Amino acid sequence: MINNSKLKSNKLHRILILDSIQFNIRLIKYFIILSFFSGPIIIISIFLNLEIIKLWKELFVILLCFSATVLFTRINLYKLLIFNLIIIFVILHMFFATNLYNTIYQFKLDIIPLIYAVTLYFFSKKLSYVQLEELVSFLIRTIVILGFLNSLSSFLESLFFTHFLKLLGIEYGSWGNHGGLKIITAFGLLRAPGLTAGFVQSGTLSLLAFILYMNLKNIFFKHSFFISMLISIIFILGILSTTYKTGILGMIFAFFSYIILRIKMNKNIKYFIIFGSSFLIFIVFSVFAFSYYLYNVVANFNEYIAYNSIYMRVYFYHEVFSQIKSIYDLLFGVGYGVNGTYDLKNNMNAIPLDSTFIYIFSNFGLLGLVFFIGVIIFLIIYFAKKGLLGQSLMLYFIYIITFEFYFNNIIANFPLIFILITLTIFSYSLFKKRGVLMC
Repeated sequence: MINNSKLKSNKLHRILILDSIQFNIRLIKYFIILSFFSGPIIIISIFLNLEIIKLWKELFVILLCFSATVLFTRINLYKLLIFNLIIIFVILHMFFATNLYNTIYQFKLDIIPLIYAVTLYFFSKKLSYVQLEELVSFLIRTIVILGFLNSLSSFLESLFFTHFLKLLGIEYGSWGNHGGLKIITAFGLLRAPGLTAGFVQSGTLSLLAFILYMNLKNIFFKHSFFISMLISIIFILGILSTTYKTGILGMIFAFFSYIILRIKMNKNIKYFIIFGSSFLIFIVFSVFAFSYYLYNVVANFNEYIAYNSIYMRVYFYHEVFSQIKSIYDLLFGVGYGVNGTYDLKNNMNAIPLDSTFIYIFSNFGLLGLVFFIGVIIFLIIYFAKKGLLGQSLMLYFIYIITFEFYFNNIIANFPLIFILITLTIFSYSLFKKRGVLMC
């Protein structure tokens, strides 16, 4: 009788685990699909006057965490301890911040992606190779297809500018942030947001989809040459329609790398060319980020672009550096939530943190930068050896550390940060279970 009851209990437990796994897989799939429509979701919340709709992603992460806990009964306690220590450090860092209001705002930006990543990592350990392969294949197809729709939307928004404004109920000249949706122009051209909340989000998301498409089209999307060229042209036009200069440079680098990787030569030489050129670009951008040299050059041709894109960024970097008063500030940051919340109440003097570099340095200091760069370099080296999917992720992480690092805050870039975390973690777990996929 006792053995029978144990068998029934174990069978019930296995059924609950299988049901929980399938539920969480569906939950993740729905989340990724919805993430691509963050712009329309914001528009709906504005029309319905329901601000709570904008918190849908935070509510999802909470739901996923609670739903996944049933699977975490036999996880590696050593790995869990490491993740918990990281989260505890961040929370303690927040606790000693001077402004609670700013800390809560900052908490939403930092902790939600971190908790999401930790949950997905441990959840991926419970999946079989077949489940991981199916999920990664779904992610690739979804990112490419919805990324294509985002690029097409960006192009059409730019092409039919006035009609797009009428659709949103915005008068010509009323630029700015409308309830979270950024409508911005440059020289009379719309910086198209696509299906997202802004041109930066749209440009970076389309670039990720385009890189995946270029490398994996022969595996997942077997079209004729004409269809393939048409899709590629739409991706290019979509990225150009955002007028996001960093994304456009990243697209050119992706083309360059794609060609290098397909030339018949020694594989080590290929990677030497890609890594070497990336390092040189990083050094050049590092020099430009801390000096006014590039501003002085560009100002001779276009004062407006030079001032807004270069001068102000360098100025804000110097302002943050001037806040360093001790070794502690240098190592751990000038204060959590002190900067970056300049549009919030009682913090009008805070300095904008519109790049990954200054965001991490201001909030977490030099140690935070070392940790972030170390993780990115590890992922680049790891994925470089993992076939076409690995090469795609490698190229995008090179783009993040080379082109985006000083010019865009990837941590605050929704939905890209969550989509990239999802694809990276499940691809990493898949490679761990079976070496190389999609070579």
